[in-house]
Amino acid sequence: MSEYTPSTGEVRRRYAYARSAGHKNQSAVAEFDRWLAAHDAEVLREAATEMDATTGSFNPANPNELAYINCTRIDAQELRHRADRIERNAQSRVPVKQERTER
Repeated sequence: MSEYTPSTGEVRRRYAYARSAGHKNQSAVAEFDRWLAAHDAEVLREAATEMDATTGSFNPANPNELAYINCTRIDAQELRHRADRIERNAQSRVPVKQERTER
């Protein structure tokens, strides 16, 4: 038997409903989206830090190992850039419409 896992949309709606005394409103939705963006950015930065840590035992004098180190650093930097974009987009996002609350 598999365990049920709610979707992000379901969690967003439930959070907004709970924060708004039974009425979903856009400020609660935006609050949830900011939290989710901060969480996603944090996860990406943690992954980048872990990737950087994997290069410590390699010898940069060895061309093959240097290639691994360089590629890993580039990938880690890309994760950090994505984290920055996620946070910037979350800060600039404006709610577009009021959603109906399901009852």
